[in-house]
Amino acid sequence: MHSTFRPDRHLLAAATLVASVLVCGAAAGAQRTFVASNGVDTNVCSILSPCRGFARAITQTAAGGEIIVLDSAGYGIVTIDKSVSIIAPAGVYAGISVFAAQDGITIATPSIAVVLRGLNINGQGGNKGVAVNAPTVTLHLESIVIAGMGSTGVSMLSGGGSLLVRDSMVRGNGVGGLVVAGARGGIDRTRIENNAGIGLELQLEAWVTVSDSSVTQNGSHGIEADDSGPTGTYTQLSVQGSTVTDNGGDGIKLTVVLARTVVASVTRSVVARNFSNGVNALATDTGFVYVTLDADTIEGNALTGILAGCGLSNAGHVKLIASGNTVSRNSVGINVTFGDAHSLSNNLVYSNVADIIGAAFMTFGPAI
Repeated sequence: MHSTFRPDRHLLAAATLVASVLVCGAAAGAQRTFVASNGVDTNVCSILSPCRGFARAITQTAAGGEIIVLDSAGYGIVTIDKSVSIIAPAGVYAGISVFAAQDGITIATPSIAVVLRGLNINGQGGNKGVAVNAPTVTLHLESIVIAGMGSTGVSMLSGGGSLLVRDSMVRGNGVGGLVVAGARGGIDRTRIENNAGIGLELQLEAWVTVSDSSVTQNGSHGIEADDSGPTGTYTQLSVQGSTVTDNGGDGIKLTVVLARTVVASVTRSVVARNFSNGVNALATDTGFVYVTLDADTIEGNALTGILAGCGLSNAGHVKLIASGNTVSRNSVGINVTFGDAHSLSNNLVYSNVADIIGAAFMTFGPAI
């Protein structure tokens, strides 16, 4: 007996299969979604049916996927809860306006990896530009502008993560530029300028390298590295080929309390015209600060070019190694107060009101 072909049954089966695939795909999210100025947030965020904002797009994007900006517009604040990249191509303005009591981009899930590229985060009475509120997050900021926030441009305070900032600008924020605690990473080819407080602040075992960057005209210190974490921890800073100039406090401030440690190196950099000291290394209580200065230009700072000391208690430890630096036109060139022996060699120190103070604590190499 031959069975009878029933096209309606076959069509129904095919339709059921397609529907099941679409439902599963929607639940899992797409690997690549899209937003556009003419998008609608009831869309599925495909290239032919884009969404309007980042907040909708992230709900339609699979973990590890990408949100692509198709054209210039504002795309709204977003909370990121999965590994994802948000990408605006060169020539496309992708704005996020941040209003009162808001953060621009909030990362609230531990152990995810987030890439933000080509975005402009603009404060309109808002709080933070990018706020990392979960530990062990990996965050890449590439070609980002964060400006005008009421608090901090980038806040990464939960620890254990990684921060990489490249080709970006953090400027004009009401408290500070970037605050990093417990994370490791680098800041490369980036401008940190005109923030009301500290340009870049490292805390609680942050290990960060600043290279080929500019930290200028911030209201307080240009860069501050401190460690107020558990006893025995240390914070590490490396500044390479950068300028730290015209800040309202110290250019680079290194400070610890109790038995914590800061390790810093400044190489081939310019630290100039800061309102207080150029490089200030201060250990109080029983803390340790180790700083190496190599081939730097430290000039025109209002107080001291290089200041190294252990406070009035004389209980802390500061070790300064300075070689091949030019230290000029500061009120005091090099000043060491109390503390350990320091090594200086092949430095050119001239035209300061007082070139060197505290010589009893220094070991001089040739040609100082």
